Amino acid sequence: MVVVSFGLILAGVLVAMFVIAYLTKRRFGVLGLALAAGAVISTIWTDMASGWLGSHDLNLDLGFQSGLAAAGLTLAPAMLLLFSGPTYSGQLKRIVGAGLFALLAAAFMVQPIGSALVLTDEARQTYELIESNRDLIIGIGLIVAIFDVFMTKTPKPPKSKH
Repeated sequence: MVVVSFGLILAGVLVAMFVIAYLTKRRFGVLGLALAAGAVISTIWTDMASGWLGSHDLNLDLGFQSGLAAAGLTLAPAMLLLFSGPTYSGQLKRIVGAGLFALLAAAFMVQPIGSALVLTDEARQTYELIESNRDLIIGIGLIVAIFDVFMTKTPKPPKSKH
């Protein structure tokens, strides 16, 4: 059984995702849609990945093992896209994009984190507050991500001189 502060773990996720997205300058739209893809992959493969973790004698609690597998699968596509793809050029856009990515990542991570930890009464209240607004945060986040993808301009090939 793992007893850790839910708020501390969630804050760590928020800060880590913000810093990573800010430093890589990646656009929110692509990363946000990758989080959604990761969430879908997670619902399909969490049991298999959890079993794989269990087969490696890591001595993890089953709930923690499943939560870890779900979190890893959810974040994996976005983490891969941090190495390439469209970027922001302006400082304010980087800050807003990184903040939106961190918020969306935290919304997707609430359930895996909650299932991996033993929640105290205070942590359960925080968890339930965030969980009750999770669908709204994800829905709005994905709409903004799609809008951001539409706003991304791809470079046009140079015109030939014929």
